[in-house]
Amino acid sequence: MRIYFIVFSFLFSLQMQAQDSNSFWQKSHIGVDYLYGNIIAHKPVIQSIIKGHPEGILLNWSLHSNLETQWSSDYNLPDYGISLFYQNLKNEALGENYSLLVHYNFYFLDRTSTHQLVLKLASGLGINTNPFHKANNPKNIAIGSNINSSTFLNIYYLANDILPKWDIKMGLFLSHISNGKYKSPNLGINTWGFSVGLNYSFNQDRIHPISKKTTEQTNTTTTGLGAILRLGVAESGIIGSGQFVNYTLSAYGYHQFNRVSTIQLGTDYFISKAFRELIRYERSYTQNEQYGDLDDYHRLGIFLGHELSISAISVITHIGYYLYKPVDIHPVVYQRMGIKRYFSNDFFMSITVKSHNFSRAEMITLGLGFQL
Repeated sequence: MRIYFIVFSFLFSLQMQAQDSNSFWQKSHIGVDYLYGNIIAHKPVIQSIIKGHPEGILLNWSLHSNLETQWSSDYNLPDYGISLFYQNLKNEALGENYSLLVHYNFYFLDRTSTHQLVLKLASGLGINTNPFHKANNPKNIAIGSNINSSTFLNIYYLANDILPKWDIKMGLFLSHISNGKYKSPNLGINTWGFSVGLNYSFNQDRIHPISKKTTEQTNTTTTGLGAILRLGVAESGIIGSGQFVNYTLSAYGYHQFNRVSTIQLGTDYFISKAFRELIRYERSYTQNEQYGDLDDYHRLGIFLGHELSISAISVITHIGYYLYKPVDIHPVVYQRMGIKRYFSNDFFMSITVKSHNFSRAEMITLGLGFQL
């Protein structure tokens, strides 16, 4: 009950503070959601740790996007802000999760309507209260570290102004918690379920008709080249083997079709000492001759990618194919997803997670790159 008392105390204090403000708060709204769901047994072994139906609370503060900006007009005036996500996994061995997320709310219907279909995309960092420990908590085979990445998706129906300034919402959510193989075990926790909640807007006249912003150049097409160096720290997948620094050097060509969509084609060169440690383990465990050369742990791949631009931030998705890998441990196809932040037309940073089979994370990387 303590968490629910904190929630309502927080919302009440924000409401009182907003009464004294005529600018910043008037452009925003706050919300609270109750979450009830199920852990997805994405691997058979996960079934053994499912003991009940997870419950959670999502607190969020959202700022209305600027009507005058081109990107907000392109995406039907989305909201963006910060969310606090609490989840009780209903198993003492799994602990509880507390996450701080950055989110966007995308509206599918006319913004003048009082009835809306909304997609919330949120990502950030979370803290797990009871990760795996060889002696103290060996039952937690899903989460190996206190600090994890946290992703939250929510599609919901929103009814505006059921009471003045108050909205009601209900929908479906999907959440994911993992550390990107920074520390093993890292099976991760995926949860889906139902959400119901309330929003409170500090501005009664928050619904505005949309006039699409026009520019002299409606669509921008650009073709060029780019390169990026990515660094990541990961464990081999063998519990207790330790963390290793991994490098990825990528070069690519790109073609921007319009303001929001860009296609990429390029190559990846992987140098992973965590991969070398996995080869060492497999050679010792299987006595297989294919794991004989520990000095050959480099991989080369080719990838096709897409970049979805949202102002200076982009969502990137890549699918790649290994042209060369010394041993047959991972599948030949890999994936990479993440976000990119442009600081100018030429320079950017990115945070991505590389995986196999869309579920087996290999590493989280931080990248620095440029485009010509």
